[in-house]
Amino acid sequence: MLHWIAADFFARSPLLALPVAGLLICLLVYLSAAIRAFCAPARELDRLAQLPLEGPTTTREVDDV
Repeated sequence: MLHWIAADFFARSPLLALPVAGLLICLLVYLSAAIRAFCAPARELDRLAQLPLEGPTTTREVDDV
């Protein structure tokens, strides 16, 4: 029953385009990231895999003060 009432309202509302546009933008960003990850050369991925996650810091630690 509520569907018939809401359908008339949303049929005329231009605001319905905003969530659809947001969904499309999110989908495009996700797809571009996935395509970039799958199409990256293996040499570049191996280089990125060798980057250290943690290492020595060049700044003074807060606890040393």
